[in-house]
Amino acid sequence: MTDLFTYQDVATATLTEYVSWFLDPSHEHFNQVQLPPIQRNSVWNIAQVERLWDSLLRGFPVGSILLAHRANGQAARALTCDQQTRPDRAGYFLLDGQQRTRTLLLGFKATTTSRLWIDLDPEIVFGNADQNDRRFLLRLLTGHQPWGMRSDNPEERFHEHEKHEARKKLVYSRRYDYQIYPVKQSEDSPDTSWPLQAKAPVPLDVLIDRCGGWKGPFSRPTWKQLRPHIPKAYTSPEEEPAHLAVVLNALENLLAAKPSTGRPQRSIPLLLHPEEAAGHAPEAEQVPDSIEVLFRRVNAGGTVLEGEEMAYSLLKSSWDQAYDLVSQVVDHEEVGYLFPPTGVVMAATRLARRQQGHRLDLSPSVSQFRRWLGRTGSNQADGDFLQALKQLLVPGPDQTQGCFTQILVEFCRLALYDSSSSTDPGLPRKLLLELNPVLLHPVLSWVHDNLGDTARLAANRLPILRYLMYLLIVRPDAQKFARQAGQVLSEQSSPSDFPDTAIYCNWLRKAEAPALPNFSELILPQPEHISKGWLSNAEEMFGLSATSDDQPADIYHQFRSRFWHRRYLLLWFQRAYLERWFQGYNPMRQDTADTPYDYDHIVPYSHAVCQGRRSLDLEEKGEGEQRFNWHRYFYLNSLGNYRMWPAWANRADGNDCHTKKLRFDATEPLSCEMSQELMLTSSTEYLLASAIPLTNAASWLAAGGRPSYWPALRRQAWMQAVEHRASSLYDELFVALDFSSWYQAACHPVDQPA
Repeated sequence: MTDLFTYQDVATATLTEYVSWFLDPSHEHFNQVQLPPIQRNSVWNIAQVERLWDSLLRGFPVGSILLAHRANGQAARALTCDQQTRPDRAGYFLLDGQQRTRTLLLGFKATTTSRLWIDLDPEIVFGNADQNDRRFLLRLLTGHQPWGMRSDNPEERFHEHEKHEARKKLVYSRRYDYQIYPVKQSEDSPDTSWPLQAKAPVPLDVLIDRCGGWKGPFSRPTWKQLRPHIPKAYTSPEEEPAHLAVVLNALENLLAAKPSTGRPQRSIPLLLHPEEAAGHAPEAEQVPDSIEVLFRRVNAGGTVLEGEEMAYSLLKSSWDQAYDLVSQVVDHEEVGYLFPPTGVVMAATRLARRQQGHRLDLSPSVSQFRRWLGRTGSNQADGDFLQALKQLLVPGPDQTQGCFTQILVEFCRLALYDSSSSTDPGLPRKLLLELNPVLLHPVLSWVHDNLGDTARLAANRLPILRYLMYLLIVRPDAQKFARQAGQVLSEQSSPSDFPDTAIYCNWLRKAEAPALPNFSELILPQPEHISKGWLSNAEEMFGLSATSDDQPADIYHQFRSRFWHRRYLLLWFQRAYLERWFQGYNPMRQDTADTPYDYDHIVPYSHAVCQGRRSLDLEEKGEGEQRFNWHRYFYLNSLGNYRMWPAWANRADGNDCHTKKLRFDATEPLSCEMSQELMLTSSTEYLLASAIPLTNAASWLAAGGRPSYWPALRRQAWMQAVEHRASSLYDELFVALDFSSWYQAACHPVDQPA
């Protein structure tokens, strides 16, 4: 190893030399600095990346880099690769400065999913210095945000209609962001995206390469040389922008050696951490090791390492193979979407503790996790926790995947929607991700107990789906419900079927769980005023709530109310069409806020909630008017008044009346662009794709009208349409998952085990 430190624990490297350590295979220090197992991968957001490069170009200091000696053969991974190896030469661990280093390298070389751009002719607005205090307009494009963020606020996303207009300019048109990458994946791949809200953007790595790159010597490219790198979507100015000289001067100060600039070259301060802290596991069960303490302190002002992230880092520092095995689970084609790396560790931890006889350890704290690791190999009653984890994650001698991966594979086959049948009752992946991972533990435990019994696993698909769907509707206290479900499992003889009905009855008795109503009982018979169309409230429709003083609560009120408001359940009701429209959509690739679909109000929000100068026209006045105003949101925001709809199509509809959106007034067969792309040829197909029963069509048609105009017949039709649709959706779910067994068991609790 070439020693970076001689007689002091402080050293320096020029910025270009530091970059070459990671990007230049011919350099003597190439890959000498790597990440220790305890380190996370990239966690910085777009604003942090853009602002660091603004600081670099302005000559601001960006802090020191903290290193520690790494022995020959110690597990580590390069910053340019997620693969962990055991280098055959000694080097250094990068303990603090990973995010800054990754950001620095991104300016010199794009990754497979991220590219940094710079606008050579920016219009920077300084309306709010907290949002935008930059001199240089950097734009980071990622797989999550392939068009970047707003130029005046790097933390604010673009609206869907803005991105839709940009997508239309692609040579190969793409409807959805998840189909677009900011960097070419191959020579044959379609055109990439570009930054929105820019005038003359070029990739920063291309600009730096034109300037000589990290190897030098520095040279100033001409405007004529740079113009071809501006995307064709922009009309670049003929004259050289004045800002270009400012950018090139900044790059020269950053990259060039002293002789050409007359000033010292930019350098990176390097600090050496004491050797005894480098990468060792805790020596005592209660005491954090020095490297953990160091991570806590150096990250205190940045992206703090804590909670599940810290637990995962502790595991990697105790068992360096953990990173590779967890990565294999996350990268698995069938199950990788289910958990992030920290979620894999926690789910495996729960199963490992269960195997050791501890069924209630569902969400350990960092101190508990450290204590379990510290007892490894001892004679403590907890046994060897790390060994139990290894048995789950490490593949057997003749296996390609560990037991934990096999458990997830079987679970996903049982839980997920099978697109080969439009009526398959399985859950879409995005819907499954709505569940707290702790609630999956009882099912994963049962699958673990029955792994290898293919017939038993297949026979228990509906019970597992009932369990999952009920939890999606109710959204209970995850710890309490998972613990009680685990208790029921522990009382079973093995092997046995998944005890979903017994779990439900246990929840009713011990957790005050919302009781599930029978088929056709989601909504109570309506009071007399419904004929006047003045809208009902929750207690009139669902029975009395628990807050009523004069009469006992209706046992089904909670469940009815929660189902009424769970709009994400439409992912299940419209699963066949969503699968058809969004082929290739991976919910884990996208930022959770950026989905290719919208929750679309069927009757538009603007029709019932007037804004601006428009006032609501109800014809009649008095008490009925107040009831409409009070309860309209109850109907507007009901599951019965929502549908999932492609975001671009929803924007195209605008605030049109739903009779137009559902094509009630169109000539069939439909031939408009939207209908062709959605593969819907008639109004009937629009209804089915929107999860609206055909028996409900007349009510929705009668509920049409112009914005703000609500005569009695329209009000009455809208109420009936929303209520009938919500009831029909519940009945469809009740039948498809055969919830009758739960309802009957709750009515005859003596038949269930105590």
